[in-house]
Amino acid sequence: MSSPRPDTPEPSSKQGRRNGNNSQDVQLLDADGAISEKFEVCLKHVFAKYCTPSGLRQEGAAAEQQPADGGSFLVPPPNAYLSMKGLDEWAKDTNGTPFSQETKDELIEFLDLD
Repeated sequence: MSSPRPDTPEPSSKQGRRNGNNSQDVQLLDADGAISEKFEVCLKHVFAKYCTPSGLRQEGAAAEQQPADGGSFLVPPPNAYLSMKGLDEWAKDTNGTPFSQETKDELIEFLDLD
């Protein structure tokens, strides 16, 4: 059977085992093909770190969520958004340099923004 998304693993396949024999479930998609609950928590944490207002720049703006394993994750405040400054900070932290204007224009063109 051919996958409708050949470049994306199906939910039943196991991915993310590059860092050794970790027995924890690292699935990004659930059985229905939607993002998994764990993945959503991680995305919210990253967004909360760079959004406006940010819990890291404004005390009390982001709440913390306590997962079962004892760690903590940031939760974005209501009505938070990603500004160009936040996008640049994320790009610097992950790629070492802000995105070019051409890349930003491409993101705006292909993502649903408001």
